[in-house]
Amino acid sequence: MSKLLIPLSYAAILGGVITIIGTSTNILASGLSEKLGYGEFSIFLITPIGIPVFFIGLFYLTFIAPKLLPDRKSVNNNGLDVDYDMKDYVSEIIITPRSSLIGQTLRQSGIQRKFDVDVLEIIHNDIHFPQPLADKILSLGDILLVRGSKEDLLQVRDERGVDILADVKFDKDEIEKELSFGEDKVAEVLILSNSRLISSTLKDLRFRQRYNATVIAIRRGEELLRERLGKVRLKIWGFIVSTRTERKLYWITNN
Repeated sequence: MSKLLIPLSYAAILGGVITIIGTSTNILASGLSEKLGYGEFSIFLITPIGIPVFFIGLFYLTFIAPKLLPDRKSVNNNGLDVDYDMKDYVSEIIITPRSSLIGQTLRQSGIQRKFDVDVLEIIHNDIHFPQPLADKILSLGDILLVRGSKEDLLQVRDERGVDILADVKFDKDEIEKELSFGEDKVAEVLILSNSRLISSTLKDLRFRQRYNATVIAIRRGEELLRERLGKVRLKIWGFIVSTRTERKLYWITNN
């Protein structure tokens, strides 16, 4: 977007130097000239100089400026999967008849502690259960929306008897669809310099238990962290939070 809007604004400025009425500054200068006794400027007085300046500037904006301006990514337009490259890290798993998870709560199952996965939502009989999920009893046929690498998901499948469903398309529309039941919200949060979260880990903060929310990814400059998030010491970084309500999101951003 910056490669379009910035050159466009400068082109408008350059166009204003062709005639006196091109910009308010030219009109002001003409008025001052008349007030000082030098007379008004004619409408095309600056045109011989303005036209060469305009075309030189237009050439620069067309061929040189785009190479100097940075590419800007937009979460709203391109989705969280573009900005955080999350497509390979969010999937659905289903509890099969052979699964050892049947009858256990999510806390008792220990899958979030033993494996580097986070359960974002549980779907039971087409009913979506958001955070908090620790005491939710898992049943046959339950679908779990989880964050985790393919390697971790394969390990969960082999050890706990679950099946991995087709990858979830992790973009803005899908997230709103998957997590819009009730008052669920997915937001990108920036840690400021005065935040109490700095120098702590998500595990130390008991982030999931305290806020009933799950951190899906952490950005550190150009680097994206999507694994072992519980052990990452937080600094002035941005991260995505999956949270249940706007009130909880407000609590996170103000504590």
